[in-house]
Parts: sequence; structure tokens; C-alpha cells
Amino acid sequence: MVVSMLTVAAVSAGAADSSGTTTITVGVINYVINELGNTGYKVHYWGGADGAKDADLTATGKTEKKSVGKAYWNGDEQTFTMFTATVPSGFDGYKVHNGDRWFGDDGTPDKTTAYIFNYSGDKALYEVSAEPVTEPVTVAPATDAPAEMAYYLIGSVNEWTAGEAYKLSKNDASADIEEYLFNDLALETTDEFKVVYSEDGTAMTKWFPEGTQNNYGGNGEITAAGTYTVYFRPHYDGFEDWFNGCIAVIINKPEPLLGDVDMDGDVDIQDATLLQICLAEMTALNDDQFKLADVNQDGFVNVRDVTAIQRIVAEMS
Repeated sequence: MVVSMLTVAAVSAGAADSSGTTTITVGVINYVINELGNTGYKVHYWGGADGAKDADLTATGKTEKKSVGKAYWNGDEQTFTMFTATVPSGFDGYKVHNGDRWFGDDGTPDKTTAYIFNYSGDKALYEVSAEPVTEPVTVAPATDAPAEMAYYLIGSVNEWTAGEAYKLSKNDASADIEEYLFNDLALETTDEFKVVYSEDGTAMTKWFPEGTQNNYGGNGEITAAGTYTVYFRPHYDGFEDWFNGCIAVIINKPEPLLGDVDMDGDVDIQDATLLQICLAEMTALNDDQFKLADVNQDGFVNVRDVTAIQRIVAEMS
């Protein structure tokens, strides 16, 4: 769902430096980043010697967490991706937009606060500072920000923030086709992700797949929790069963299933039979089998767990 018109971010009219410019800092909620991408945001400012103009907002590589309204967001903390733009000092006001959508209320240099986020009756209050400083303000990239041109996984597993820990590697086994991979990605069935490309180590300039409402996992593609290998082809030349022609996900190790006593990946009548044999002391369970056999999680393995397995099998049939 794309959040409707008044949707974004904390805007802070930042510090005026000694060269007569002001740094404006904008935090875009990652819910919007996920839908609209991470590029193309601008500050439209007016007044002063320049009249009305736009300035590009550049990602800093930082994120911040803010608690946002109760009507829609339940007062929970949300992650914002931070951007900055430097504009001539002396402007009268500014708004944020991405070319065809305008976000939030006006921000003015003499305000001490600005209401910039609005959805379903929620408004989050953010401080706006117009205090001058003697030195230009520089924003250091986050320590886990991307450090080179590369492809990165971004999604619910990392709060939609790219970082070195989620950089894809070139798949040397694929000699004829440009292909990348990421090993041992832990996913739950509720997770979603995409792949992004960063040219300068901070700004995410391209998303795969392109567009919105097409995250991998958003339509039930992840059917089991476990550890996966993700394969990615930036030229959309994957096989027919690849997600949007660019992403393939293969499970390496599914999460163990309670009741799967024989550890073959399924819970079936053989598991109930094996547990009955073990309870009759005709064979023993190893530590991993014991954990899976304790279906009711009471710390014991007994006939109640056999019954629980039988009930699972009956419900599946």
C-alpha cells in the first residue's frame, strides 16, 4: 500500500555555515522508501536571493528511529532514512517532494518545531533547529553503510537499510551470465526483501524488481522459516521460475519442525511410531530428537507428545 499524500518525514532546517548556506536534514520513513525508492527526493525552497528552487536530497547513510502517531502507527518506533541538502541561507520556507508527490507541511527557518508526518490522523512532532554555527556541518556515513559500488539485500531483515553485512557476492560459478548470491540468509515466512544497487556507497540508485508492491515474500513466496541462499541477476535474465526474472531463493536448512522425531523434514505417523518405540526404551533419542519430540514444550517427552504428533498428522490429512 502506498501511503497517501501527506506521508513522510522529519524535516530539520539545520545549521547555517560560514559560507552562507544552510543544511536541511530530512528523514524519510522507510515505509515510504520501500514503496517509492531511495532516490529523487528534493527540497523545494523559496524566498531569499534565489527565489523558488529545488535542491536534491542526498542519502547520508544514516538511519534514525522515531516514535510516530497512534491512530495508524500505534505509537511504535519507525526507522527513517536520513537525507541532507545544502541551500543558500535566507530562504522563507521549504517543502519536500519526489517529483510528483509533495510531503508534509511547510518548514520555515524560524520555526522551532514542524509537523511533517501525517497519516490517518497521526502527526509526529520533530524538532527544527535554525541555530547558526561557525563551521560547516558534515554528516558522517553510518559505520555499516555500503563502502563500494555493489548490490545489497534490503528488507525487513535489516529494517530496509543497506549495509556491508548484506552485500551480495559475484557468483564465480556462473561464468556466462552476470549473477550474484548471498549465502545463509535467515528468513521467516513474514519477511520481505528486494535487491538494491549503490554507486557511491550510500545512495541506493536502483531497486530490483523495479516498481512497488513486488517485494520478494510479499505474496507468500517464503513458505518456511529457515536459512536460504539468494541468487540475483541484474539483467532480468533468470529462468522462468525466478521471481520477476531476477531473484531465485533456495532453502539451505529449514527450521526444525516440532514432532519431526526422525528429522526427515516431515511430521507423519512414522514420527509417532518412533517416539512410541523410544518410550518403550527399545531405542534412544539424541539431544536434537528430544527437543523435537517435546511437542507440548513441557520439558518432558512422554505419551502426551505421541498424542500431539498423532493429532498433527490427523489435521494434515
